[in-house]
Amino acid sequence: MHFFSVILIKTLLFCFINSGLAVFCSKDGLRWNSHCLEYFSDADSFIGAEAECQKNGGNLVSINDKLTNDAVAYLINYYTEEDPPIDIWVGGHLNTDGYWKWTDKTAFVYANWNLTSKSEDKCMNYLMPSKLWDADGCDKEKPFICEITSNRKRMA
Repeated sequence: MHFFSVILIKTLLFCFINSGLAVFCSKDGLRWNSHCLEYFSDADSFIGAEAECQKNGGNLVSINDKLTNDAVAYLINYYTEEDPPIDIWVGGHLNTDGYWKWTDKTAFVYANWNLTSKSEDKCMNYLMPSKLWDADGCDKEKPFICEITSNRKRMA
């Protein structure tokens, strides 16, 4: 596990150094692929969380590869080490056509589902500490992670 942590930190540092100055992250953010991943501890519904992300210049985080999936876990652990949440909202939702979509409209090219779940809910939550995804009722209130794509300052 220590080896993985060292690799992840080196990767994050590499991304930070090579990503330019396009986006400035708040104190609750992690610079990631020219965006900021920001943890919001105030629980909200899926729709409320997405609205908060949009207000701050982004969307609920889209997880398009394993490295981003691991970065989400790193961010959660970093900001909640004393009392980590069991699950948080991320940007996947089951669309009316029956396919999972990301709120930022990027392609759904990676998946890390909890295969033991039989949920028929429509909003994606990220489970800790397993780093797996599950569906839950969109009206439930949970912490969330936004992927901020602009230089807007975080709104209170």
